[in-house]
Amino acid sequence: MNEYLLSAMHMRCVSSAVLRRIAGVLPNITRNAVVNAAELVSYDLIKEWLLRRRLMSDRMPCHFVSAFGAGFCTTVVASPVDVVKTRYMNSPPGVYRGAVDCAVATYRAGGLVAFYKGFTPSFLRISSWNIVMFVTYEQLKRHIHRVTSSWGHPRDQLLSSSVTPKSSSPSSASAFSSAVEAPEADSSIIERSQSKTNNQ
Repeated sequence: MNEYLLSAMHMRCVSSAVLRRIAGVLPNITRNAVVNAAELVSYDLIKEWLLRRRLMSDRMPCHFVSAFGAGFCTTVVASPVDVVKTRYMNSPPGVYRGAVDCAVATYRAGGLVAFYKGFTPSFLRISSWNIVMFVTYEQLKRHIHRVTSSWGHPRDQLLSSSVTPKSSSPSSASAFSSAVEAPEADSSIIERSQSKTNNQ
């Protein structure tokens, strides 16, 4: 029974049905990696520039503008990869030897403009996603920081409790002053006793 099952699975793979389904795995991974890297880097750079120039404060409008700008930068960077991925995955078997061959064929057919077909719908889709993601992320980060800062750090509490009493302890100051004044009192007593003996 198992031999027949393995034989059937082998014939299924040989018939290239499975291979056709995973034909666009590598272009899809490349596209997602490019999109994620472009989104995160461009958002941080735009937000840092706005804050450094004091054009906006670190609030929701700044996050909205930064996310929208990151969507534009991401679309510019990832649109060629997205076009190649879509064409390669939707092409019949045997048309392209790989994703690189698909990119070369696309450039020969339409030049650089061919890599930016469908730019507006892609820009609107990526920008809307960036706005939702980054605005939600910033609000959650601010809320979590507010909650954790209200708890206080256990190390700070331990340091404050161990250092403050020693530095401002009245008992230690009085003990130190009494230790300093003790030799002076003893010397005065000795001088009085010596003067009495000399008078006698």
